[in-house]
Amino acid sequence: MGESRLCHRYNRLFDLAENKLMPMTNMFVFGWGEGGEAWKWRSCLFAWEEEQVVELSSLVSNIVLKENTIDRWVWLPNSAKTYLVSSAYDYLISMDNNDTNGNNDAG
Repeated sequence: MGESRLCHRYNRLFDLAENKLMPMTNMFVFGWGEGGEAWKWRSCLFAWEEEQVVELSSLVSNIVLKENTIDRWVWLPNSAKTYLVSSAYDYLISMDNNDTNGNNDAG
């Protein structure tokens, strides 16, 4: 979802999920609304976790799934959105340069 993966944004729910590998299409079929079968937890949720489920449910309810379309990985650092070793190298070098240039507090 945008630049943030749901498993990172809702990491506590991801940790508690019984099936971490369920595709969004399956979740849609099982129902991700309140009480939907897509949500299976390893333990009972605290109130704040239930609030996250409501938030996440409203977020994914806006997703429009295209029939007969296969999910695919997209490599965002490359403008062609395809993974290349050279683009990964360039990305890592730029990240290293950002860390080096932005970290002037070290003495």
